[in-house]
Amino acid sequence: MGYQYRVIGLVPPEVNVDFESIVAAVRVKFSQRNLLPEIIRTATTCELRYQDWSIRIFWSDGDDVLSVSEEIAQHAKVEAEDKLGMTKCTRHVSTAADPDPSMTHFNDYVFVVEVLESFPGIYLLDPYDGTLLT
Repeated sequence: MGYQYRVIGLVPPEVNVDFESIVAAVRVKFSQRNLLPEIIRTATTCELRYQDWSIRIFWSDGDDVLSVSEEIAQHAKVEAEDKLGMTKCTRHVSTAADPDPSMTHFNDYVFVVEVLESFPGIYLLDPYDGTLLT
């Protein structure tokens, strides 16, 4: 079974964000909810786990990120200026969630996207059609 609720964020060098900031913002956002997920953090992954479902946030800042950014930009359906900006991105953040056929956890995905949107300058893309979310 494949993952659901995916988004790819390309982070330009001039954007002041790191994975710690994203995880901290996720913790704040989800602390405002009645039913809190268990939040499990590693160096490059943050998993929000409920009994029946999980969503993961992945961080990448390795040597291959720039070449992956160039490839993503090549296929993205965005303006030329955005494509150029994307080719310079040296960090990525992305999401993937367990299947959620009844959309019980759709709002959890929306909250994660809202956290990512709260960091201006990140290119948030729908990986299925290559368009910007914002």
